[in-house]
Amino acid sequence: MGAIGIGLSPVAGLAGGIYGAIAAEPKEKVKQAEAALKKAFADVNVQSALRARMLQAARDRTRHHLVPLAERHPETPGENTDDRRRAHGNADTVLEVRVLSVTLVGPTAVNPPLALLVHACPRLVRTADGTQLYPSGPNAPPAVAYASVPRRFVEWGAEDARLFREAMERASQGLAEKIVEDAFLVYLPQGRRWSPPAASLGQTACAPAAGQVSR
Repeated sequence: MGAIGIGLSPVAGLAGGIYGAIAAEPKEKVKQAEAALKKAFADVNVQSALRARMLQAARDRTRHHLVPLAERHPETPGENTDDRRRAHGNADTVLEVRVLSVTLVGPTAVNPPLALLVHACPRLVRTADGTQLYPSGPNAPPAVAYASVPRRFVEWGAEDARLFREAMERASQGLAEKIVEDAFLVYLPQGRRWSPPAASLGQTACAPAAGQVSR
């Protein structure tokens, strides 16, 4: 396998978390926390952070040469092999990652502790024919997930959302390690394995991408 391009699809924005805090915290504190979290989400740039961590994880733990793509290039019906390769920076294979959601989730209660939950869907596609190499199989696989230690909404937003920023760094690192490990498992050396905490928060399935072909 030659060069592998990494492409990421954008995620709209941070969701969740405010419903319970409004009833328990002063409105001004909630507004300040919400503003700090929105700014932190924009500053963190989920796509860039995850891309950088995946490139580093691949260099550290695999023998593949991964290169970043400038943007995600959807396949065009009727394009040939050369067209697909040029569209993906002449990479033989493209590792696409869709960040499905970045949310603060918790029980329905007054001012509940909320966990940062990030879901991402990776797929490895051969550019020659558009065949999906990973994950394989007819069923939609569960999304790769990262869940943080739960905290109150205003705690997430305090000190310019410091705890949120730190948690997003850990999420990017954990997701990158998990995706690289799963996609290139046969090539990885022995080492630490990662699994998302708080599995009780549930799973999200990755819907097949439009026009994908499973091997």
